[in-house]
Amino acid sequence: MEPVADYERTGFFGNVVFTNGHVVDGDTVTLYYGASDSVICGARLSLQEILQTLR
Repeated sequence: MEPVADYERTGFFGNVVFTNGHVVDGDTVTLYYGASDSVICGARLSLQEILQTLR
């Protein structure tokens, strides 16, 4: 992960994202993360798509 969105790039500590936890439901991973030390975010990812990038 890297800061791309405005809310990830600006804030108390800009240009910072860090994971806080995740939930797996079938093929979907919901990844919770902090951005700029000022907001909490969630991203949904496909396990299959992640694994395909590793091959």
